[in-house]
Formats: sequence, C-alpha cells, structure tokens
Amino acid sequence: SLFSKTTLEAAKHLRRWEFGPLVGADRAPVVKTLRRKLGALIQQGQATRFGELLVRRWVERGLVATAYLYVDGHVKVYTGKRKLAECWNAQRRMQLPGLLSYFVNDQQGKPLLFVTEEANASLAEAMPRVVAAIRKVVDGRPFTVIFDRGGYDGKLFAWLRGEQIDFITYQRGDPGLPVAQFRRREYRFEGRRVRMQLAEDQVRVGRSGPWRRIVVRTKSGHQTPILTSLTDPVPARIACLMFARWRQENFFKYS
Repeated sequence: SLFSKTTLEAAKHLRRWEFGPLVGADRAPVVKTLRRKLGALIQQGQATRFGELLVRRWVERGLVATAYLYVDGHVKVYTGKRKLAECWNAQRRMQLPGLLSYFVNDQQGKPLLFVTEEANASLAEAMPRVVAAIRKVVDGRPFTVIFDRGGYDGKLFAWLRGEQIDFITYQRGDPGLPVAQFRRREYRFEGRRVRMQLAEDQVRVGRSGPWRRIVVRTKSGHQTPILTSLTDPVPARIACLMFARWRQENFFKYS
C-alpha cells in the first residue's frame, strides 16, 4: 500500500511508523511537514538525483529485490493544456495525449523506477536507457530482465547478453510442437506446488542465439513459448517467473 500513494494528501492515511523507513526516519513526518519539504526539494531542481538516492536506499534495505526485474510500458493520459504527442491507450482503445513510461518492478510487483520516453517508443528501443537507469541504483548487483513481446527483437537479445544481462520473454507465434514432446513437470514456486506440461529446445531469432525455449502446453492444447538466455534454472522455474508478470499488471491497475 505504501507504493500506491501518489499524492501527499493520500499519505495521511498511512501509518507513520510504517511510512518512516522510506524517508529515512523512525516515524514519517506529518503531511504539513512533507508538503513543506517537498516544496524545498522542487526549488533545488534535483528531482532525478533525489529519486536515484531514494531507490538506492530501498535496494540497500531490501525493500525491493533486484534479482529479477520486470520491464513494461505504461501510458498515462494527459489532460492539461500543453500539446503532447498522442499514445495508444489500451483501456479506452484510442489515441490520446499522454506520457509513455517504462516501469521496472521486482518479482513481487514492487516498483523500482521508471523511465519516460517519447510517445510510441518501442520497448526494444527504450531498453538500453532502462538498463542504464537500473545500473545506477543496483550498485553492481546482477539482474535478469523480464518483459513481454514488445521487446521481442533478436538485436536486443544479443545486446543484453553483450552487456552480461540475462533475459526472459515470450516468443512470438505458435511453436506447434508435437504433443509427444511435452513432459509433465512439478515445481514448488514461492511455497506453492505448480504442475505443468513442458517442452524444451533451442531457437534462433534473426542472427541472434540460439536461445533456450521453454514451451508450456495447457489442457486445451494452447502452447505458450518462452525464450531465455538463462541456462541454469529448471524449465518450470523459468515459466513461473515469466507468468509472474501479472503482478506488474496489477501495479498498473491499482496504483
């Protein structure tokens, strides 16, 4: 609930002792004090620097995990008087003036940071800048990026591995593997027992790869292909990490 409050007025409903660690205190100041301090910060013109320092504190204190980071774009509709480029709004299914931001969340859906991009910039184009922003705050910790088909690009995959960064993403298209190639697998993920029908092979994307492919088959016969550069985790773990993207979607929905 701490991360979903977007205004100072909303902060008055938080427990001061729970909100305090985020601002480096045992107990958070009252809203009147927060408003005055925020006004002073705005005058300094160091919002970006302040954000970096705050995120580093979250990482150092373990409030946000960084081993697996989910990256996805989110459009915020703009209703002001300035002229902004229009972006596709999935909820209203039309082009609307807005800001396109690529958010980075941890495995539990907690936000780490966001990078604002030009309207209609693809994830493949934005990823180098997103990675640069992540590296500024994780203090050398290794991380794996997980994203949807918007980043499906062989050149991006090769670039990530060149930067010593692993990835997990969906493959486009239907793999159409024979049923005999699938095996029933059982795996315990975050304390829950998960059973899946899985197949594994390798594929190339353009001139990149080969990449490890894990294909999940449902009872209805639908096949979901997942690509990754990771070689150690068992296939079921890769699938569970990919499917955990719904937590980031919930963050967009309720924040």
